[in-house]
Amino acid sequence: MNNAHEHEHEQAQAHDRDISNFEKLAKKTKHQLMESKETSTEWLHLAVDASAERLEKAGDFTKEESERAKRFLKRNLEAMRADFVHARESIRRSLDPSRISTGFDDLLSHLFGSMGELFQSWAAKSEQALMLNTGEVSGPGKLTCTDCGTELNLQRSSHIPPCPKCHKTDFRKSY
Repeated sequence: MNNAHEHEHEQAQAHDRDISNFEKLAKKTKHQLMESKETSTEWLHLAVDASAERLEKAGDFTKEESERAKRFLKRNLEAMRADFVHARESIRRSLDPSRISTGFDDLLSHLFGSMGELFQSWAAKSEQALMLNTGEVSGPGKLTCTDCGTELNLQRSSHIPPCPKCHKTDFRKSY
């Protein structure tokens, strides 16, 4: 019985460490983003990798913890991209071109066209990232069980529990 209790305690510590590592990596990556004007997807992934490497070299992460934190953070970032695509489409639908002057309409058309290409490339990569499983770390947001539709609202970064209704383990993330 003592071994079982020790195992549960070790698992709880590992879960807490996953969440702490996720938050540390997100903070370090945010700092890198603020120092750079680069916004490409490739650069964002490089920033996450570089931040994790720095934390690993500083002794904050083991190699395994670094890989887990990177995977969790990258999946959350990819899920956010899908929401940007949705927001872009909502804005595009809500603007009535007949009410906008020709010059402004031309500017908006150019901006939306440029943004559209970027968001569409992000969207293609995002759908898979929206699928999460029990045991993974997720940032705040809504998770919907893919089996029964039950919604979980995460208020902070945490491990994803099984569905409280059907106990299944697959979820779709939204914000």
